[in-house]
Amino acid sequence: MHASKFKLGVVCIFQLFLFHISQAQNDTTRRPFILGAKAHYGFIIPHTEKIEQLSNSNPYGIEISFSLLNNRAKDWKQCNCYSQTGLLLSYINFDNPEILGSSVNLLIFVEPFITFNPRLFFTARMGAGLSYITKIYDENTNPTNLFFSTPISIPLFAELNMKYKINSKFNLSLGGSYNHISNGGYKQPNLGMNFPTANLGIEYMFRPAALLSPPKVTAAINKKPYFEINVLYSQKVLGETDSFPEKTCHILGLSARVNRNLSRYNALSAGVEWIASGYNKESISRQNLDVDYNRLALTAGHNLLVGKFAFVIQFGFYVYDPYEAMDDVYQKYDLRYHISKHFYAGVFLKAHLQVAELMGVCAGVLL
Repeated sequence: MHASKFKLGVVCIFQLFLFHISQAQNDTTRRPFILGAKAHYGFIIPHTEKIEQLSNSNPYGIEISFSLLNNRAKDWKQCNCYSQTGLLLSYINFDNPEILGSSVNLLIFVEPFITFNPRLFFTARMGAGLSYITKIYDENTNPTNLFFSTPISIPLFAELNMKYKINSKFNLSLGGSYNHISNGGYKQPNLGMNFPTANLGIEYMFRPAALLSPPKVTAAINKKPYFEINVLYSQKVLGETDSFPEKTCHILGLSARVNRNLSRYNALSAGVEWIASGYNKESISRQNLDVDYNRLALTAGHNLLVGKFAFVIQFGFYVYDPYEAMDDVYQKYDLRYHISKHFYAGVFLKAHLQVAELMGVCAGVLL
């Protein structure tokens, strides 16, 4: 039950997305329901020498998606775009049954439309969820699988799709995905897996509906700076040794940022971030070191604004780091849902280059 609190946070994000979908369903005009299916084929990126020997396989799999088409004027006003929102269930075989096995994944996704041609159009799909992995690291029976150490992990993906409308009910899609699965550094070893895939699929729309031309937007964009306070929470497991038992460590963070909108979809931010890591504190204690476990960083980043959703990329540089991290620079990815004008909740992934350090939940207030 080590991951119970972490899983609870992920479930909360699922509920936020499902609430967004249910709001669309409860509208006086029902959104068209779409059933989709895709086949995937790809390769593993050997982002470190430790996994290079296992990276010569080609993951392949299938997915089934269930989504709503948000294509009405109200949807545009809410999200500044038309989109699909839904759930997908996928199976991925990592093409190495003895060591890597396979995964079953349940994900939530948002898919904004980039173009609005009635026959050929492009979309960008992004999502997160839960994975069950059949083969994980074991010191005795599976010591070379450094990708995964927990059967429950977190998949993230970003996808660009080209869709062709065959007729009023069927769409053919061709796309490319960038996929990541890891436990966010919750338990080691956890190098995580990055695997791009090409995909081919088909969609069936139960009730035919046209993709309307975007309405003209005349409201001015507020480009005045605004402030943000963000809190985060995560957990990591420090492994058992001859002298110490396994221990679940709590990690808290607080950041303050100033943001400025460049357009309806883009904003820039800069600020500071403080991390108090119980994992580092316990590691320092075990090594009998006399250093501080706190860290402070300067951050800068970009916010992609899609209505109530925000996809945030932050780059941080440590200015106070007595217990040195694996790198002076890190990147952090947030997937947020804005509950109201001033409050949001979401999930985040913090990484040093290709190695995930933390994954958890976050919440914030916009001032």
